[in-house]
Amino acid sequence: MAPHPKGVLFGPVKDWGQGSTKLLLDSDGDGDLKVRRQLTLENVTNWLAIPKFQELGGEGALATAASTSTRQCKEFAGEGSFELAVTSIERKGRGDEETFEVVDDTTAERAIELFNRGLAIQDEAANGSMEGLDVQHQIMETLDKVLESIVIRPLKPSGELVEAMGYQLNLSTTRRMIRKETGTPAVQLARIEEAL
Repeated sequence: MAPHPKGVLFGPVKDWGQGSTKLLLDSDGDGDLKVRRQLTLENVTNWLAIPKFQELGGEGALATAASTSTRQCKEFAGEGSFELAVTSIERKGRGDEETFEVVDDTTAERAIELFNRGLAIQDEAANGSMEGLDVQHQIMETLDKVLESIVIRPLKPSGELVEAMGYQLNLSTTRRMIRKETGTPAVQLARIEEAL
């Protein structure tokens, strides 16, 4: 089954009202080691209704965090792209991820502090930067088997493929099995998905 396009690629925050927004934090660890923490931000647009968050400049903090992530994306000088770099960091941090939401004065103060220390990122599919998926299907037949390869990669709205990221399925089916069933494994898989 093809992976869902959401959660595939992270980039700068474009709309706090969309889901899948995270904050990547660096904090000092032992010696020179940096320990990275990751927070999933819940219901960010609702934070503006908390008086203490507004009083502390919450709307400005959100605007600054979004512009900082956009600026860092433009200034990124590492290998590959900013999106692939932060996606890799996000993927590694999922195991220890925490959820954060502003619900009172204490969490409002904490949110302002976190925004000053962290990098805000957002699911590229949620913020409209991803168009969907490109699916390539190839079949190679041998005397006794049918080999199939399916490659699924995210697409940007420009139609450009995200080359360094994808999901590949390799299927091998004996001819004897194909005679019993109708169609190649990919066709059979599509029929199963339709039935669901």
